[in-house]
Amino acid sequence: MIYFQQLIFALTKKRCSIWPSSSSVWLNIRLLSTMPPSPESTSKRARLYRTSYTGPATAYFEIIQSGCHGRGKCLILFTTSSVYLFNSPEGTERLFCEHGVKNSRLNHVFYTRASWDNVNGLNGLILSLRKAGCAELHLHGAQAITKIVRGAEQVSDWSGPPLNVIEHCDCNDSHFEDDSIQVQYLPLVGGEECSEEKTDERRPTFAYFCRIKQKSPKLLLEKCVQLNVPVGPLLGRLQAGCDVQLDDGTTVRSEDVLEPAIPCPTFVVVECPRGKEPPKWSAIERLLRQDETLDAVVHLTDAQVYETDFYQRWMVEMDGKTCHVVLNEAVAPVRPHSEAIYRFSVQLNRVHSTIFPLLCTHDQTTVADTRSPLLLTTGRQSVVAVAAEPWLRFNLRPDPGSVYKCAPSFDRATILEPIDGQPLVVDELRRFQERLSGQIGDQIDQYPAVTFLGTSSASPVKTRNVSALLIHLDDSSTVLCDCGESTYSQAYLRYGADGIGPLLRSVKLIFISHMHGDHFFGLPTFLRHRFRAYQDCQLEYEPVFLVAPQNLLRILTMFESFSGSVQQLCKTILTHRLHPLTEQSQKHLHEAMLSLNVKRLEFVPVAHPMGAHGLVLTTVGNKTVVYSGDTRPCPALVSAGQGADLLIHEATMEDDLAQEAVDKKHSTISEAIAVGRAMGAGFTLLTHFSGRYNKLPLVDERHCSESIGLAFDFMRVSLAELAVLTEILPMLKLIFRDTYQNINMEVQSGISEMELDPVLNNDNDGNNNSSSSALCSGEAVANLSTNNDNQWREEKWTGSLDVGRTTSKVSKNQLKKMKKRERWLLSRQARRQEQAAKRKQRKVEARLRGEPSSAGGRSKRKLLKLSSMELSNCRQRVAVDMSFDDLMNERDLCKALNQLAQCYAVNRRARNPLQFHVVNFRGISRVNFDNIPGNSNWDVLLSEDDYEQLFGRWNVVYLTSESPNVVHELDESKVYIIGGLVDHNHLKGRCLELAEQRQVAHARLPIDEHVKMNARRVLSINHVFEILLRYTETKSWQVAIETVVPKRKLLQTQQHQLLPNNTAIRTSAETNNGHNTSSDD
Repeated sequence: MIYFQQLIFALTKKRCSIWPSSSSVWLNIRLLSTMPPSPESTSKRARLYRTSYTGPATAYFEIIQSGCHGRGKCLILFTTSSVYLFNSPEGTERLFCEHGVKNSRLNHVFYTRASWDNVNGLNGLILSLRKAGCAELHLHGAQAITKIVRGAEQVSDWSGPPLNVIEHCDCNDSHFEDDSIQVQYLPLVGGEECSEEKTDERRPTFAYFCRIKQKSPKLLLEKCVQLNVPVGPLLGRLQAGCDVQLDDGTTVRSEDVLEPAIPCPTFVVVECPRGKEPPKWSAIERLLRQDETLDAVVHLTDAQVYETDFYQRWMVEMDGKTCHVVLNEAVAPVRPHSEAIYRFSVQLNRVHSTIFPLLCTHDQTTVADTRSPLLLTTGRQSVVAVAAEPWLRFNLRPDPGSVYKCAPSFDRATILEPIDGQPLVVDELRRFQERLSGQIGDQIDQYPAVTFLGTSSASPVKTRNVSALLIHLDDSSTVLCDCGESTYSQAYLRYGADGIGPLLRSVKLIFISHMHGDHFFGLPTFLRHRFRAYQDCQLEYEPVFLVAPQNLLRILTMFESFSGSVQQLCKTILTHRLHPLTEQSQKHLHEAMLSLNVKRLEFVPVAHPMGAHGLVLTTVGNKTVVYSGDTRPCPALVSAGQGADLLIHEATMEDDLAQEAVDKKHSTISEAIAVGRAMGAGFTLLTHFSGRYNKLPLVDERHCSESIGLAFDFMRVSLAELAVLTEILPMLKLIFRDTYQNINMEVQSGISEMELDPVLNNDNDGNNNSSSSALCSGEAVANLSTNNDNQWREEKWTGSLDVGRTTSKVSKNQLKKMKKRERWLLSRQARRQEQAAKRKQRKVEARLRGEPSSAGGRSKRKLLKLSSMELSNCRQRVAVDMSFDDLMNERDLCKALNQLAQCYAVNRRARNPLQFHVVNFRGISRVNFDNIPGNSNWDVLLSEDDYEQLFGRWNVVYLTSESPNVVHELDESKVYIIGGLVDHNHLKGRCLELAEQRQVAHARLPIDEHVKMNARRVLSINHVFEILLRYTETKSWQVAIETVVPKRKLLQTQQHQLLPNNTAIRTSAETNNGHNTSSDD
């Protein structure tokens, strides 16, 4: 007879759900055990019939960008195995991590309209997909979109394997289908009105009818038993929807033993431009199958078309049960789209409110924290419309039709809790701010001033966008230096709806330092919005002066089919490394200087490829600002900027990566500071940091006394306030000390390895000269400043400032790896002997404690699993409540299941395990749990029922850290409930609120009464469970808490506690090398 455990493993491995509606797993096992045996095997034959049902168990779409002012229109469809993107406006790939999107699962992008606002983020998306190792990307609905990709290939430093980009916009491409979804193209035909955008006239525009494929229905094992179906491959065939014949000739139809099929969910995505008509309702009805209804329509249509009578009539024609989700600037409210940007901005504002102002979305966060969607009034009572917001989710399977927001919390007090919750930090901040208020007078010169819109290199990170900064000369004159992707969105976040128009009109000159894509991909969008800023005020357009390498115009021409002609919006000043400015460019330069009212405007060739130049600007008040762009330390720039008041210099790498900086033609932090010292600059402001430094780059302590500062996105500082930045740096190190210390420890470990190798500390002549002193010395830069500038040209660039030092053919990183590998090989024998001695010692200690040995070929792991809940002497019941699926994104759902697995692991290895229950276990988390092979063998009581139904309201105690009640002793008559929620502390007090609403008892663990913590006392699911388990073993809360809670959360290092039998407890934190998956991380 085939073991039914093997059958469960085989079926779950094929993503089948064999569980009936009953809440007990053991019922299915008993049913399988009563079935007659089958002589056939369950191995490969059942796979042949797994073709009828391929649909995903879960499916929903989520809004990425809502179409509000400053944002594009974008949503993403999540299924169990894949994700599908609709449109790729600027900043899309930067927001992926906010929504738990895995780049490796994205292979298809559907464009509703071939407009620049929908496609301008494609190049940034391709860059992130290549880094993720994706093989191909299919682009649907945008004809000739590969022109944008070909244009970007010439100016982008692509990393990762090649990505095969496939375009689908042919007359024959009217349908797409894979294992998860079916998509039907619905072309939009021309209407009475004419399109105003000539670039879109001849391109086809599509709406998309999407159907989620039918998933495998549940197999009713009770009916299989009644029909005498044997255990074996016949069950797999029935599960696949095939009829089978038994040995006695009886035919069993699959529909008799399967649950009734649920109609497939469907939705439509449409963007109707002016001059087009939306798809006819009769055409959509023909696509609907029997019993199917249209669940949702996502409207990406502009407000001017959406509010017309003919469009509203089209919406009324549809089924009244259809939900309409609307994305446009007139309907979608302005909300934060990135939790990381908002959080970092609030934390910086806590340090200095003027230099780090709050973003324009700050006033909207109170409304954004509500969980309910914003309903719209359409003027048609039969239409249910919802305004799109970031993180708005529409469920398609399971629970189709439910709409809710899964946005993180934007509560200011919660965000500032890591700062304000530490008295030492608060006192230091107070003293710092009092000291500043006494130093700075009331009258501060506002100009010149600098505002940073992007401070990252190559690609954006959570808290930093790619390069862009504004130099404000006065209220009506501004210079934009570089314009990376999403520069306009960053400017809108900084200045809001009221300030963005005046800012755009004040930009008189745009300086593009060189031809790398992260410095100009946002230029077409910025120019288009600047043109609209003049139109909105009915003013005559004033062309902006564009300073850029000559080849930039050729790349912009390749974008024109989507962006329109932007060259007519500007007067060009074309730079070249080897040739002087043309007569036309010199004329425009003179006009620009008159328009900006500046005394000097000079473009200096610097040591970086792609026609790189730096900028030197001197105002009429004799204030000089130098912007380096991307460069190695360059004597030509040092000479041109002598005596500058402010040097804005790139500092991509930390000092330990000096060789990498040479290879990539960038500067380290110490090199940038040395350039400022050689230039005699009054202040050096560092920017263009590598993505390694999400918050703070690593600055050597020896530079803290110098006039230097670090740039952050949205930071505004005038020349009169620059001295404040030097004092701000130590405060930022204190607030973000965990991140800063982690980076510092990595560098120090690398330095320690280098000190062990004499080759790394000595040059070829045997002199023990530090590489950092050679690279970072101001004298070296000053000495080289007299050399011929031609040696810094791209064609002759050597990439090094080392004086009297020959660069080794093997890099430092390679030498470190080689030495580390050698030391590891030499110590391998000693490590093995040490491990053998430890194993022998553990066996001796186990015999002294009377534990069974590993005789009979059984491992210690198997021996520890002999204690089941049924045989346990501990009858204390603990349950994990898994009813929070709607509040978690996909990544947090996986974390919750991982923490649940850790609870099971520690309980299964206990001598007397707790009585472990998992309640409210249904929905997405249950489906993901069932799809993992081996989970069906857990010694855990799983149930879909609520804890009140299982245990009774008065027998339940809900554990929550916010409760005023304290658990002093465990009561075996009570069931202690742990909330199965991973929220990163965004939903603070949710469990307490739930307990009070349901009128059940609640309490917290006595953590404050026994230990002192230097962090929040919110713990992960597995840590709370293990504390309860250890208390049942030791009857001591202090021992249990100190043993389980990670040492980094304790205020003082606690001594390792021992059990009464002098055996140390091995906790999950120790097993995981101190890694903590706590929800408050």
